[in-house]
Amino acid sequence: MANPLYDMLLARGEGSDAPFLIQSGPQPGGDPISHGAFHDLTGAMANALTELGLVPGDRMVTALPTSALYLGLVYGAVRAGVVVVPLDPAGDAAMAARVIADCTPALVVTEAGGGDDDSAPEAGAGAREAAAAAGVRCERLGPGGRLGAAATATGAAAAQEPMDREPDDPVALFYAPDGPLRGVIATQMNLLSTALTLSDLWRLWDSDVVLHALPGWARDGAFAAPGTMLEVGGAMILVPADDPEATMQALPQATVMMGRADPYARLIGTPGFAVQEGDGPRVFIACWDRVAEPDLAAFHDRTGQRILQAYGIAEAGIVASPPGEGERRAGSVGFPLPDVELRITDPADGKPLPDGETGVVELRGPNVFPGYWAQPEATAEVLRADGFLVTGDLGRIDEDGYVQIVGRV
Repeated sequence: MANPLYDMLLARGEGSDAPFLIQSGPQPGGDPISHGAFHDLTGAMANALTELGLVPGDRMVTALPTSALYLGLVYGAVRAGVVVVPLDPAGDAAMAARVIADCTPALVVTEAGGGDDDSAPEAGAGAREAAAAAGVRCERLGPGGRLGAAATATGAAAAQEPMDREPDDPVALFYAPDGPLRGVIATQMNLLSTALTLSDLWRLWDSDVVLHALPGWARDGAFAAPGTMLEVGGAMILVPADDPEATMQALPQATVMMGRADPYARLIGTPGFAVQEGDGPRVFIACWDRVAEPDLAAFHDRTGQRILQAYGIAEAGIVASPPGEGERRAGSVGFPLPDVELRITDPADGKPLPDGETGVVELRGPNVFPGYWAQPEATAEVLRADGFLVTGDLGRIDEDGYVQIVGRV
């Protein structure tokens, strides 16, 4: 056996001096973390998780801001076979309590608020409170904890062998902050196929520097964007998704920007935002939710570029996108990914509809999830016997094959 995500993504960086994380805070700069150093960090984190008693298949809830340490913990869990359950660090205790009750984690990881001010808010305070109430062990990713100490103990990383995992073994569970409580299972193959496909479709290279303005607790922020750069050997700049000033400061260093709709809306609303031709990213990618049409137009006016609008859903990640080079048609999310089948069906009887007609978007491919955690009935509601996922989104395919998402059922 093997560990597909480790073998195809992380192992590529072992011993490499090429930069991976150029910086990991609101201000650009600082010492880069190389691919080799990140590989060692993940090994140290895997060692620490094993020393804490976690075994393959155990769940670990995280409520952490995006940082090099956080990504090291996530990919350390990949090496250790531990299933990551990332939550919004600003989420409340009630949501965390529901998730903890549903996935029964062996460990919860939070982080103390930064700075010397004792009144500084703690990232993941709600998850820490919920863990204490449920009697689940909680560790801090920072000074004074075993996981924080692992960041300086990378010398032992070479001895850390990745745990054997099958392609259909779970890597992560994702819970939406609203709606029914359902843990979306993401497997080794789900996440690997997305990284490999997108790095090729978007024409990403080892010379690329991605400005990562995505929520680290979401599928695209924790796995899709980092996975593409691990695959090609490129670099990332981490900025908080809600900080347009930090984003603007980092733009000149970046060749690609990845964010959801909100970071682009915040940039447009920031006085002085503009990108001159030839400066900053060559492509701006909206990885998930759709950017509003007025914002798309305003962004084009300020930068001369059209945002590459992809289409993502919780149960499959990014499933449609324009190519990195080519036409970006207004109102469209491009084409299904090369390894994704997409069809439009009649909401009444589920039968496929011809191009041009509006119906329910259904998907099949290696990135489609196997089901919701411990909820077979809910899984059966959205996965058909032929493997197609019923998304609940309404869409149509035009005469040229472009996909348009127009609403919800």
